[in-house]
Amino acid sequence: MPEIAGDAAILVDPQDSRAISEAMRGCYLNDAVKQSFRARGLRRVNDFSWERAARETLASYSRALN
Repeated sequence: MPEIAGDAAILVDPQDSRAISEAMRGCYLNDAVKQSFRARGLRRVNDFSWERAARETLASYSRALN
């Protein structure tokens, strides 16, 4: 899901087991790629929080009621 993963994941067809395997193998065998995605993932996690989800849900409800 690109809207969740952003640039912190290798996106592949979830029905293509070969593509999944190749992406996993590529990450596993390449330390630079592994470290890059680890750093991106740690940055990406900052985009998600329960506080932000609550704030955006409340804003959505407020817009719907107005």
